[in-house]
Parts: sequence; C-alpha cells; structure tokens
Amino acid sequence: MEITQKESVRVLIVADTQAEVVILQRHFKNCHRYNVKNEYATDMQNLWDKLSDEQFDLVFLENRLAGGITALDVLRDFQNKEIDTPTVIMIDQGDQRITVELMKKGAYDYITKGHITTDLLERVIYNTIERHKLAIIQKQNQEKLKKSEERYRCLVNAVTDYIFTVRFKNGYPMKTIHNEACVAVTGYTAQDFAADPHLWINMVHPDDQSAVRKQALQCISGQDTEPLEHRIICKDGSTRWVKNTLVRHFDSQGKLQSYDGLLKDITERKQTQKKQTELLKQIEKANREQKEFAYVASHDLKAPLRGISSLAGWISSDYGDKLGDKGQEQIDLLLGRVDRMQKLIDGILQYSRVGRVEEEKMAVDLNELVPEIIDLLAPPENIEIVIDNELPAVECGETRITQVFQNLLSNAVKYIDKPQGQIRIGCVEEGNCWKFSVADNGSGIEEEHFERIFQIFQTLSRHDENGGTGIGLTVVKKIVELYGGEIWVESKLGEGTTFLFTLPKQEIGVKNEKIEANIIS
Repeated sequence: MEITQKESVRVLIVADTQAEVVILQRHFKNCHRYNVKNEYATDMQNLWDKLSDEQFDLVFLENRLAGGITALDVLRDFQNKEIDTPTVIMIDQGDQRITVELMKKGAYDYITKGHITTDLLERVIYNTIERHKLAIIQKQNQEKLKKSEERYRCLVNAVTDYIFTVRFKNGYPMKTIHNEACVAVTGYTAQDFAADPHLWINMVHPDDQSAVRKQALQCISGQDTEPLEHRIICKDGSTRWVKNTLVRHFDSQGKLQSYDGLLKDITERKQTQKKQTELLKQIEKANREQKEFAYVASHDLKAPLRGISSLAGWISSDYGDKLGDKGQEQIDLLLGRVDRMQKLIDGILQYSRVGRVEEEKMAVDLNELVPEIIDLLAPPENIEIVIDNELPAVECGETRITQVFQNLLSNAVKYIDKPQGQIRIGCVEEGNCWKFSVADNGSGIEEEHFERIFQIFQTLSRHDENGGTGIGLTVVKKIVELYGGEIWVESKLGEGTTFLFTLPKQEIGVKNEKIEANIIS
C-alpha cells in the first residue's frame, strides 16, 4: 500500500490557557494530511519574540487573551508591524457577530470552541494556507486597495454561513453583496442581487418581513440589535430558517457606510423543534384519552358489578334457607369474584395514574412513614415485621412511596406459609443511591418467574387463593422507575423472598432520630 507523505506545517498557538493548547495539539496529532509542528505563546511579548525569531505557516489566535487584549488588538498590531502570517481566530460560542470584523482586520477564518474536530482543523489549515498563497500572488499583481477587497471577498466566500453586505449612499441602500454560500443555498445569483437592491428584504417570508425591517431600522439608527430568527424564501420556492446577526460599519465622518448580516442556517433545528412540539401534543392527547378511558371504563364496569353484588346479596338473604349449603357456597364464590373484579378495576386505575398524575415532591421521613404503614396493615399475630436500621428521608410523593412499601409488605404477608413469619426492612447507602430491601421467610419464588411477577396481571397462584390481582408489583416497579431507581427480586423456593429497590439520594438531609421500638409485631 502506498504511503502518502504528510505535508509539514508550522503552527503558532496564541492562548493564555493551557486547556485550549492541549485540545488543538491533540487534534494536530491526528491529522492525516499534515505533519503539524506547533509551538505556543502565552502573552504578547512571547508572541512577538517567536514571530521575530521563527517562520510560521499559520497562527491560531484566541479571541480573548489575558489583560483585556482581544484578537482585534493583535490583528491591528499585525498590520502595523506588517506581519502577514495567516491567522485563524478561536472564538467562544455566541461570538459570531464579531467574526466579520475580525476578517476585515486580517483574520483568515474562525473556529468555535467546543465544536473543533480533526477534520475541521485540516480543512481550516488547507483553506487558510491556500488562501494565503493566493493573497501573496495578488499582492504582487494588484494595488493595495484591490488586493484588500479581493482578500475580503475570498474570506467571506470561504465561510459556510450566509453573509450579505448592504451598502448605503446618502442614507439609502444602494447595493447588496452576498457570499457564495448564500447564493448557492438561496438560488439567487449575483446578477439577481445587483438588479434588485431590495432583494434582501423581498426574499424574506412575508410573515417575517416586519420583524426583519424593524431589526434593520434599529441597526441603521445606531441601536444594538439582537440576533433574529426568521424565514427566507429561496428562488425555487422552498423555505429555510436562518438566525440573522447584523454588524454596522461607518465611514470616517461617522455616517453609516454599510452593514453586514451573518445568517446561520437553523432549518434543521427548527424542523426538530416542530417535530418535538407535535410529539408533545400527541402525548398530551394520548394522556387525556387514557385518563378519560380509565374513568369511563371504571364507571361502566363497576355499575353492573354493583348490581350483581346487590342481587347476589338479596338472593342469599331471601332464599338462603332454600339454597342449602351448596347453593350458599356458590353465592359466596360469586360475591368473592365480584369483589376481586372490583379490586382489579381499582388496580388498573391505580396503575394508569402512576406517571400521569403529578404529585408534589416533599421530604418524606421513612422512619415515621413505614411504621404507620405497618400499623395500618395490621399483620397477623404470627408475623413480626422488623426494621433493621434507621431509614433515610427521601424526596418523593408521599402517596407513591406509601404505595411501594404497602404493596411490598402486604405481598410478603400474603405469601408467608410458615407458623412463625418474619419480614425484615433494611436500607444501606450504595453510591449515589439508597438501596432498600423487604425480606420475608415465606414460600419463595422460582428463578424462572423473577421477571414475570413484575408484569401486569401476573400472579404465581390461583387468584381465589389470596385475592391477588397481579397489579401491585407492577405499580411498585412503575413508581420506582419513575423516580430513577430500579427494582429486582432475590429468592429461594421454600426459604423466602427479598425484594430490593433503589432510589437516588437527594440533598435534603437525613433525620437522625432513633426508632424507639425496633421490632413491630
């Protein structure tokens, strides 16, 4: 395979922060086309010493240096000292408005910090060196004014953003000049702009022309203007979004001579924003429809169930002596299933509300809340619930965290199959999270069912045995994940089950009050 010889380039980096130097040096090492030999200067004296002692092909100059010195100051000194080393300015995000002025003062190009890549640097080096060679040829063949204008034209056309210049005579716009990037995208040629000095405003979308005129008038009257986002209509009828920044220029008498517009194409960003807005509207609509469906379904389903329950109760009351034991057993079974159906509907409503109905977050002290949940649960006398250690305060909705512990504890009580049952609640710090555990010595779960139990309507026993609906653990999982945590289960069949879940720690502090009774029966 043929090995291409890299072209050697000597670069001087002018920056007062080592971080910017390191970033450029890293990208220089990765260049495919160039073997970049670089040095750097940290202050003005160091810069002049290096330029006087050595020859550089390119200077990368930070826009703001220590001591209030700017790239404009350095470029002015370059002109005064007749230093023609091509210079690329490193600007901060949001400093695009100064780029036209920098180019007028001799800068060849600019790069934006935070958006520098190796490919971009290679293109900048190539374009800058080639343009510098062209400038040398022009300097030999053209007078100073013509050379300066041509170099400015080349620089502006090398910029990928749209640039236009409106020139004034006696206070009226007389000529509009656009760079090649603007011509290429809009489709309007230099002849089109030359034939119609007002094309710069006529190509603006009718709905945006008022705002653009206002921006231009503010600029002409000497007021500072903010960048303006508006649409332009291309020659082929298509519409594009641009962000328009204006910069004024005055003659020696202080009269407005021209102003430059830097138009950054933001069409893709606007299209993305539009899609996001439409998606949010669809989500809001879906949430409304889900809410309406849930409540309508609840009403329509519960009404006949109440009727069935009432009718079964009347039959049992009025004809109980005629039904016999077998008939009464069937009536009881019917009532049990009606009750389970009502619980199932309530569970579905509860599940649908998680993540859809906002609940105000607050600092919830679990040392106070969990014992209250245990008291309300009222476990049988043969089951004790132990809180192993002090619990933290967490930032969440009180109702939702109550649902988590209530479901896990009632689930544990439900599946304890031993004469003496025990449930242990614990919590430990784990990185940026609290890891909670609810362990029981119940019947246990086979590993093959670990994922299934968190799925809606999934239970591991017949519904009539324990009244489960298969929704409780699904609600717990949804709430934990809503708060940025995760939940999982560890279990051995016949020995017991431990549910573990995490919640991110919040900067709300932890109460240090001890729980008076560590064992709650």
